[in-house]
Amino acid sequence: MKKNVVKILTIVCLVAAMTACVFVFTACDTSVAVKNFESGFAIKPDAFAETTRFYIDDSVLKIMDIPSLFVKAIEEIAIDMDKTYFEFRPDGTMHMQLTTKDGVFGQIQGLLEDNNIDISAALTSFDIKGSVNGYVEPMFPGFAAKLSQADLKGALELIHHSLGFNLTGLDYEDAGVKEVLAYVAENMALPADLLSKIPADTVLQLTFDQTYGIRKLKGADGKEYTAIYIGALKDNDKTAPFGVFTLTEDGGVKKAMLRIEFMNITIGVKTK
Repeated sequence: MKKNVVKILTIVCLVAAMTACVFVFTACDTSVAVKNFESGFAIKPDAFAETTRFYIDDSVLKIMDIPSLFVKAIEEIAIDMDKTYFEFRPDGTMHMQLTTKDGVFGQIQGLLEDNNIDISAALTSFDIKGSVNGYVEPMFPGFAAKLSQADLKGALELIHHSLGFNLTGLDYEDAGVKEVLAYVAENMALPADLLSKIPADTVLQLTFDQTYGIRKLKGADGKEYTAIYIGALKDNDKTAPFGVFTLTEDGGVKKAMLRIEFMNITIGVKTK
């Protein structure tokens, strides 16, 4: 019973935890340096010589104060780790994707019912209006209007067009999904039966497509370091890139790390 409750809670926390992990690309941390990375890995100063794919490094991944075992449980239960990666290409573009496992939403509903757990209060108390008006609408004008029209697809497209983030896999023609969006549009809140309305076989994929550049940095100690700058603004000295990964190499395995101090989040990735 106890193990099932833990599994339920980890899955329910999936979107909040893993999405937060990805969206911190909008923050910047140019103070992090990289040590001991071998040169000669690029055909030009700012790109990998060949397509290079990095996968999540659990030994580094840290999401706020969530215990590592809890984060690992989320991965094992809900994330398809083979379809979750960061890919950097020779043409200076990158692609990130995070994919849920097949049938994870059906598992959530089943576990809740089997253990007589009611999370309706938690769902209905989520402040969509406050979150959208306070954080999302100022960055993406028109998002609130789209949401009030039950047009989640259109609302997400504003973010996709602006930053390169996109969420796919939700069937907007499904009757249950339409009910949920209509409820959100009218009440700016989540319905108590949200999970039962999402088709059990839904597989969600969060993607991020942007440009990147590999840069040499000189630290306060006078040494030269290497980093991956994310975002089209990487060469504008009056702005900062969306995010900065630091690079290392150990035994032929390339590693990259993004540290966001104010959110206490560390994303570690490595090649296989």
